[in-house]
Amino acid sequence: MQLLLTFDVEPDYSTGDTDPYRHLNIFFREIVPKLIKNEVPAILFVTNEVVKRFTEDSLKCADFFEIGVHTHPNFHEEYNNYGNKLSNYPYEAQYKMVKRDYDLIATLIGKKPILFRAGKFAANKDTLRVLRELSIPIDSSLTVPYVFRYRALSERPWRAFKEDGLIRIPVLAVDMRAFDLSFKLKNIWIDLFDGGTTCCICLHSWF
Repeated sequence: MQLLLTFDVEPDYSTGDTDPYRHLNIFFREIVPKLIKNEVPAILFVTNEVVKRFTEDSLKCADFFEIGVHTHPNFHEEYNNYGNKLSNYPYEAQYKMVKRDYDLIATLIGKKPILFRAGKFAANKDTLRVLRELSIPIDSSLTVPYVFRYRALSERPWRAFKEDGLIRIPVLAVDMRAFDLSFKLKNIWIDLFDGGTTCCICLHSWF
């Protein structure tokens, strides 16, 4: 198995830190340079606030990494009425949130993003419609079921696929699950059924 490495670059509210962006200093100053030095490609899905607060770092990353849009409703105060999942919102609200993030990233890094991931992987048909409207061709807001059934194995759910004009890249494992025993067993199954394929994993910037 080959791995497609992705990072969700966003604030961390899970620790109770008074500055949820503090870990990003370590991410941009230590982790990113190591990836570049060792020529490890990755996709960085960044939120609007991260790009605004770390514009210079984001620009440097754009020279080596692909930068994708990462939309969380809780970073759009006027649309924070239906919780923190994008899929809870109507099409019009989703469109405004994603377009705002897309335009901000395109302006600050000087390149139009071609990838998208919804916060908490919460995308629905309306989200995909928004991506088509904005000409964002690749979505990675889909997770692979963690328990494989035989039928699922035969359908190879870890593979990227096309859906209504979009390329969708499923995420096989998130954070610690990329290193646990179950994931290693998955590697064995995938090698048997689909040797040499590329699978996507997601790490968060604080991990």
